[in-house]
Amino acid sequence: MLHRFCRRSTATSVQRQRRFTTAASFYLDAKAACKGKRCALGKDNSGIVANPSNCGEDSYFLTADVVGVADGVGGWNENGIDPGKISRSLMHNAALFVRQQSSSGEKATTQQVLSYGYSQALLDDEVEAGSTTACIVRLKQSIDGKPMLEYSNLGDSGFVLIRNGEIIFRSKYQYYGRAPYQLAKIPLRFKQYGAIENHPDDADSGEIDVQDGDLIVLATDGVWDNFAPDLQKAPAQFPPMLSWRRYWSGEVASFLDVIAENLDNAAENIVLASLRHNLKPDDITVVVAKVVVMTSKL
Repeated sequence: MLHRFCRRSTATSVQRQRRFTTAASFYLDAKAACKGKRCALGKDNSGIVANPSNCGEDSYFLTADVVGVADGVGGWNENGIDPGKISRSLMHNAALFVRQQSSSGEKATTQQVLSYGYSQALLDDEVEAGSTTACIVRLKQSIDGKPMLEYSNLGDSGFVLIRNGEIIFRSKYQYYGRAPYQLAKIPLRFKQYGAIENHPDDADSGEIDVQDGDLIVLATDGVWDNFAPDLQKAPAQFPPMLSWRRYWSGEVASFLDVIAENLDNAAENIVLASLRHNLKPDDITVVVAKVVVMTSKL
């Protein structure tokens, strides 16, 4: 496999403008890191970047209250198609939609954000064909004025919610046998291959109460396929992962320990730990978002 060096950039960080229209204001302090599987890792970790256009077949987006990740399904490479194009288009258009909604004072649901991003990817001339998984979360205000996390996850990307050093919730995998649910753009000439075509409505969606200081970690399967440890502490639908075996033999770092080691660099450290485990070489994309609650002094 050919490797190239990908230009390093500082982890992206997003903070909401602190405008107090209610007694409390919430935002996500989010950082991202990624590494394409074809990017060589230099001595200074130069292969790890924070550029959604340089994550191999993965991509992501960050805004003040909505973040997401996507993973182009690699099987399209066999047909000469770059699946990274559809994941990048979906994330780019999702971010545009969120910002447009925010500027007009409206708030779209994660389902609407996913649907819009997908619809625009279908119209994107740069995307000939391909399919992608996606996970989008949004920090919103509940009826009683408290912070709440809304989510839509389709396929085998996903997220975990961490509070006080413990995983208290994680999203579910969605599979047809071994193939993840996926949003696809399939020209007529590829219909004969029986590719999977899901709709944004097929995403697992829901809401969770969150608190100040909670951490939300979104990632593509390049992370989840290389981690198993603490993910077993929360009741969910993650399939068995080979890293159990290596974990018990002391070869695999704890997911929570990697995050706790240095919160500011948690996204990059998760990428590095996934590479060390190296159970399944893949593109790796991570978003670590901290819930911040600002209380008005008015």
